Amino acid sequence: MKLGRSGRLCSAVTAVVATATVVTSVAWVTQTASAVQSDQPQWLTPPPEKVLRPVIGDTTFTVEAAAGTTLTWTGRGASCLKTSGSAAECRVRDRSRGGRMAFIASRPDGSRSTTSTQVLDDVSFVSLGDSYASGEADPPFVTDEYDTTANGCHRSATAATRQLADRARVPAGGSTTFRHVACSGVTIPGLLAGSKGEPGQLARLAATPDVSLVTLSVGGNDVGVGKILTSCLPAAGCQEALAQATRALAAMTTPLPEHGGISLLERTFRAVHEAAPHAHLAVTGYPMLFPPNDPQACAPLGKPATDLINAITLELNRRTELIAQKVPGTTFVDLVEPFAGHAACEQVPARRWLTYVDPVNPTYSLHPNARGQAEIRRALEDALS
Repeated sequence: MKLGRSGRLCSAVTAVVATATVVTSVAWVTQTASAVQSDQPQWLTPPPEKVLRPVIGDTTFTVEAAAGTTLTWTGRGASCLKTSGSAAECRVRDRSRGGRMAFIASRPDGSRSTTSTQVLDDVSFVSLGDSYASGEADPPFVTDEYDTTANGCHRSATAATRQLADRARVPAGGSTTFRHVACSGVTIPGLLAGSKGEPGQLARLAATPDVSLVTLSVGGNDVGVGKILTSCLPAAGCQEALAQATRALAAMTTPLPEHGGISLLERTFRAVHEAAPHAHLAVTGYPMLFPPNDPQACAPLGKPATDLINAITLELNRRTELIAQKVPGTTFVDLVEPFAGHAACEQVPARRWLTYVDPVNPTYSLHPNARGQAEIRRALEDALS
C-alpha cells in the first residue's frame, strides 16, 4: 500500500508542521465477534458466524481448535490453509462466491465438534464525508431519497467512490451495492446531526445491512481551509488565520474527557465502526492545493497564503493518519503523493487535477475535477488491494 508523505514545507511554515511518515497495515478482517462456547472448549478461536465478501482486496480470519484435535473443513466461500494440525488461516477474496463452510474439530477418541461460517455474496459499500467524497466540482450530480438538486450535497455521478463501486469485481450470483451519502460542506458534527435537511450520515450507515467497506473524507471543513484562504487576502491576515486553524485542529485531534479520553476524530472513526461493525474503514486525506515550489503559479493569491494552506493540510493529514492507526480496521489513504505536480494552479492547465477558481460555480473552487476523482479512486484501490 502507499504511505502518507508530509513532503517539504517552505521555511515560513516549518514550525507549524511536523513531518512524519507512518506505516499503516491493512487488516481486512470483517468477522462477527464470537465467544468460545463453554460446552465446546475444543475451539480456541472459533470461525466467525458471518464473513462479508470485500468490495476490494481480501478478508482473512483464523480458526484454531484446541491442542490434540485435528481441524478439517468442508464447503465453499473461503480458501483455507492449515498453519498447524489444529489451526488454519482462511481468506475471502473480492471475487469469492458465497456459501456456508463447516469447520470440524476431531478428537483422538473419535468425537468431534462442528461449527460453521456463512460467507455472504451480497455486500454493501457506503461513502461518507464532505465535498471531496461527494464529488463537488465534478458534475453531473445525482439525487436520492433525501438529496435534491437544490440542497447542494453535490454527489457526483463519477465520484471516486462511485467509480470504485462500479469497478468492483462481482462473482456469479453475487452483487455489490453502493450508497453515496457524503455531502458537500459537512463537518464532523454534521456526520451525526445531519446537514442540508438530510439525516445524519452515521444513521444512514447504520441502517444499511452487511456493509463491508466504508470510505470517509472529513476534517477540512472543521479546520476551515476556505476561511484561511479569505483571511489571507491581504497576506497580513495570515497569522491570525494560522492561529484559528491551529486551534481548530487541536480541538479535533487532542484527547479530551468529553470524548471518553480520546480525540473527536478518533471518536468519529470508532463511531463509524459501531455503525458498521463488519466493515473496513478507509479514511482519505487531502492533497496539497497549491504548488509548493512555484512562487508565481498562484498569483495574485501570493505565496504566504498558499504556504499556509499547504502547511495546515499536511498537518491535518499527519494527525489523521496517526489517529487512524489507533483504530483497528482503519486505513489512511494518502492523496498528497498522487496529486504531486497536479495542484490547483499549476501553470499548465491540463496538469490541474484540482479546480483553481470557478467564477460561475464558486463552490467548485479548490476541489478535484474529473481527473482528480479518478486519481482518488486509484489511490483507494492501491491502498486497499
